[in-house]
This record gives sequence, structure tokens and C-alpha cells, in this order.
Amino acid sequence: MSKDALIVDSNKVMNLLFFFLCALVAMSVPYEVMAAGIKIASGSAGGIAGTMCKITNALTGPIGKGIATIAVVVLGIGLFLGKLSWGLAMATAVGIGMIFSAGSIVNWLGGGTSTC
Repeated sequence: MSKDALIVDSNKVMNLLFFFLCALVAMSVPYEVMAAGIKIASGSAGGIAGTMCKITNALTGPIGKGIATIAVVVLGIGLFLGKLSWGLAMATAVGIGMIFSAGSIVNWLGGGTSTC
């Protein structure tokens, strides 16, 4: 092998993808959600409920769908490289389904309607 040969370590690639995914998640939190955290300090129940609704709407809206799409892409790359199992892929799919249907699950278990 020559010195100029490119050697790709799949562990480093997966670590790099994980780092970029974490950075993308941190950067994708909208300013309104972070600013709504100030209302929590006021001690009013309405502020906390409003903040929780904003976070829920952000995670199940377009931001959550983008994060889920990136997670599926990273999972596919991991499966392609042989670093992940199909069990993990199925667990990820079930987890994504639970995240986006969390409001319905809570309403079903709680016997009420959503307040958000």
C-alpha cells in the first residue's frame, strides 16, 4: 500500500456522523422555544403549560420530521456499513412512530383531550 492511499475507518465515520447529527439537533431548536423557557421562572402554571406545548409542537412538527429523517439516513448508513443491526433499525422505527403519535397515546391513556 502506498502512502497516498485513503484509508477510511468506519468507526470514525460513524462518530463524525453522530457528532454532526447532535450539532444539527442543537442548532434546530427554534429561538421561540428557548425564549419560552424564561416563562418557567415566573412560576405561573400557564407559562409552564405554554412552554411545554411549544416544545411538543416543535418536536412533532417540521423540526421533528427533519430530525427523524436525518436519524433514518444515519441509521441507513450504519446498516450499509454493517455497524448496526436490524433490531436497532426496527427499534428506531418504533421510537419515531411513538414520538409522532405521543399526543394520541397520552390522550388514549389519560382519557381526555389534548390541551395544546
